[in-house]
Amino acid sequence: MSCCTILSLIVLGTAGPSTSVQAEGPIHWSAVTATPIPESADLLTIGKRLYGLQCARCHGQEGRGNGPYANDLSNKPRDFGKGYFKARTTIPKGFPSDLDFFRTITAGFPAYEMPALGQLPERDRWALTFYTKTVIASAMEAVITEKLEKDGEEVNAAEVKDIVSARMSPGDLVKVPREPAGSREASIRRGQMTFIKGDYRCANCHGPQGKGDGPNAANMKDEWGFQITPRDISQGIEFRKLVYTPEDMVRVILTGIPGTPMPAFDLAGTFPEGIREIWDIARYVESLGKD
Repeated sequence: MSCCTILSLIVLGTAGPSTSVQAEGPIHWSAVTATPIPESADLLTIGKRLYGLQCARCHGQEGRGNGPYANDLSNKPRDFGKGYFKARTTIPKGFPSDLDFFRTITAGFPAYEMPALGQLPERDRWALTFYTKTVIASAMEAVITEKLEKDGEEVNAAEVKDIVSARMSPGDLVKVPREPAGSREASIRRGQMTFIKGDYRCANCHGPQGKGDGPNAANMKDEWGFQITPRDISQGIEFRKLVYTPEDMVRVILTGIPGTPMPAFDLAGTFPEGIREIWDIARYVESLGKD
């Protein structure tokens, strides 16, 4: 039985008592919304149990991406220790918000082997959000401690916790600039040229038609040293992970995708020409895969 078959059985809840629950149909990450609730000891207890059932098999009990199924997945589970998180609505220098983590737990990325858990009760998803953040903090503390010990430096556990706490402070929300007025068709044409030849260097990785076949594509690695393939954004929104609307594309251009070679162009949103260019790219990306 292949790993994908095993994963499918787990996701569908047919692999024994420790079953996972997946939402029916795709959920768009950016469309997930909820009102945050206060963290509590009860929620952390619930979250710990859910993490063991839903997350540890891939991410590992300690969040280091080394769960029992990790090696069999083509898209490696996140090792939380470095503190890089792709899915966010916050500025690149800050941490994702609690709602961002809640969105990821709710929507998952089923096309990339992370199941959606949208059928769990909302309170359980908040419990899982809060407990996962404790796992993230512990993993980050472990990485910092390992680095200090390797360098022969003294380890002060309290100072390490303070460093991690500061790093986990959520960043400000990214403000997606309003789209400039004008012809959408003209915007798509400009966006194609900017995508291919502009300063954003999109085609160097994604290729001129967004198929993930740019000249840099074959030699790219992420922050964990894994080979990483640029997203084929021509396949449609279900394969774009974080980009379902042009507004999403603008936000991703501004924030980049931490942990990957996708850079942040946050300064582009601070001047009129940059705003026009990123919206043109967003409209061009929207047009891909519609033929």
